[in-house]
Amino acid sequence: MHPKCFLIFGTILGLVGPLRGQHDSKQRNQLVAAPTAISSAFKRQEYSLVISICSKALPNISDARQRALVLTYRAAAYRHLDQLENAMRDDDQALLLNPRTPFAHAGRAGVHELRRETDQAIAEYSAEIALNPKYLPAYTNRGHWYRKRREFDKAIADFNTAARLYPNDPAAFDELAILAYLGGEPEKVAAYLQRASGKMRWSSAEDEGAMHLLGWFRATCPDARFRSCTEAVKWAKRSCELTNWKSYGSIDGLAAAYAECGDFDRAIKFEQQALQMNQISKRDRVEMEKRLSLYKKHKPHRDNFLEP
Repeated sequence: MHPKCFLIFGTILGLVGPLRGQHDSKQRNQLVAAPTAISSAFKRQEYSLVISICSKALPNISDARQRALVLTYRAAAYRHLDQLENAMRDDDQALLLNPRTPFAHAGRAGVHELRRETDQAIAEYSAEIALNPKYLPAYTNRGHWYRKRREFDKAIADFNTAARLYPNDPAAFDELAILAYLGGEPEKVAAYLQRASGKMRWSSAEDEGAMHLLGWFRATCPDARFRSCTEAVKWAKRSCELTNWKSYGSIDGLAAAYAECGDFDRAIKFEQQALQMNQISKRDRVEMEKRLSLYKKHKPHRDNFLEP
């Protein structure tokens, strides 16, 4: 899922509504402080704390729309902890309370993505777009899965929409470069790569996912014209830094970048580091172990950008 999907917590609106019964000022103040606490905990990746804050707030919120909103925040934290049943339960309950709850469909799509249920994920992103037609991650994530399914025209349409809505966001241009490569339009690839690189904000965690994808493409594209050892390491390493070296995907990307550079000692080191991290899906672990085997044979990884 696109990284911005879980950067919505700084915009919590109206968390505290009509309360059940009488509460003293201390309890009311705790409820008022909940949005800031949730946002801060997410930024620190303290997802168990997010769940705790939401769970304590929910019994004291009677307004259905506000309860639904808090449930989506707790669901997002559950997804980060790979507690997918709990995440789906909270998003389902949120939609029962308020069928127009923002981000609940996107949250359900995230669960389907993790389960590799592509059709369901696309349907949920489409439902989210119907409710929130300017919600960037719904377009970029749906477009990603259209690419994986080789529905290039639909993918291009989604990324062009994303680029039109948010022209300074680099992620769409990463994907458009990949789609131009896949679609046999090499003359467009370099321009898209340049636009993506030029729009990166070096210190912005919001652009980390775009950095990871750009580094990955520069490291693993089968067409040598679009690979660049220097660019691959630059963006992959920055992705690792912005995730505090806690994302196995980012470290996996750095290993691929060093393999492209022919530095297989570092490629092996970082792939092994990535494999030692928690919460790696079985599918990802299998693919990462294949890449490690390649690096041990002094071979770089090449991606076709199609396999889910």
